[in-house]
Amino acid sequence: MLLSSTRGLRNRNPGNIRKTSIAWKGEIEGVDDEFETFSDFEYGIRAIGRLLVSYDRQGVSTIEGIIRRYAPSVENDTDSYIASVARRSGLMANQRVLPDDRVAVVRAIIHHENGLNPFSDDFIRLSLEIA
Repeated sequence: MLLSSTRGLRNRNPGNIRKTSIAWKGEIEGVDDEFETFSDFEYGIRAIGRLLVSYDRQGVSTIEGIIRRYAPSVENDTDSYIASVARRSGLMANQRVLPDDRVAVVRAIIHHENGLNPFSDDFIRLSLEIA
């Protein structure tokens, strides 16, 4: 895998999570002023999982709701993103994302954000478990 192939992979942030005031585990100082940089891919994937758990606690638990929050239409084609994640995860857009579905959803988010997903389901699962 070429680490320089996409912004998300260069930053070890395959979900392209924007910088915020959140102090993420594994966050490091990077050269990207807009997006988080992580020391390892596990932490970047863990951050996606933490967001999904946080959204679920707030009652945002469908693919449609998650992606509308995660990738707002002010900077994304959100409807296309929702359709992509639903198709790649095998879930309906209005279906509740259960904990057992998170690997598939994270896999689909990574693919949408980077145009590819170089991570195995086992790697994603292990990264989510440290969340």
